Amino acid sequence: GNFFGSYPEAWRPGPADRQRLARGEVVLLYGARHPDEDFAVTFQTYLCDPIGCRQAFRNRPQILAKLDYVAEVVERYGPLAGPLAPGTLDEPLERVRLTFHDWIAAVRRGTNYTMFPRGDVA
Repeated sequence: GNFFGSYPEAWRPGPADRQRLARGEVVLLYGARHPDEDFAVTFQTYLCDPIGCRQAFRNRPQILAKLDYVAEVVERYGPLAGPLAPGTLDEPLERVRLTFHDWIAAVRRGTNYTMFPRGDVA
């Protein structure tokens, strides 16, 4: 399958997504959107607090397994730096109107799951 074909264009968390969070399958609700987002938020959680994250999710074996994988990847590849390849942006820069601070605050509130320029929920 094509990555872009597997990624939802528009996403609003539904009951199944909230159940995945409640069951301890994903670190944050946004991780239920797509497996790549699940990895990204797990990676973020690990990087923010590599030691404390294990304590925070001690009763969530699926999340602990993901954190262990991230720790292994960081240990193996962390010191390596690869070349930065030019690429296309998901959203043209001239259309982005949110600051990072505003965007991440909306994500944390659960009112924004994309980078649309007006902060719309997709």
